[in-house]
Amino acid sequence: MRRTLIYHSDFRDAIAQIHNQLPKVKTFIEVNGTEVASFAENYETLATRGDGAPLGIERSPDDELFIYTGGTTGMPKGVIYRHGDLMQLWLNRVERLTRLHAAVAGGVQPTGEDVAGRAAGACPPVRRCMARD
Repeated sequence: MRRTLIYHSDFRDAIAQIHNQLPKVKTFIEVNGTEVASFAENYETLATRGDGAPLGIERSPDDELFIYTGGTTGMPKGVIYRHGDLMQLWLNRVERLTRLHAAVAGGVQPTGEDVAGRAAGACPPVRRCMARD
């Protein structure tokens, strides 16, 4: 598995101090900088390469996506979700919004639950937190 760390240029100095301590990270990509750290690649340069053709990468619902979030506590944390779980979350939301739009267009007043959705099962399960390897 190839691990990549994508970070904003505001964090360049912090990443520079620890990048040698991250042996599993093979690629560092810096966003929003014309000059990047010597160990990193420039996001803007990478984003403009290629002809736009499909890459031929076989994706799996078990692929993981790292998200850095403040969550409900306002304390920053990193979480890893399965790609398939996040896709299902968004598909469920689109379906719910489609039904809500159709109801409103048909003159039906939506209930609070129609608008908010059920809290149970609204978010995909967290596979593991940043602190765990």
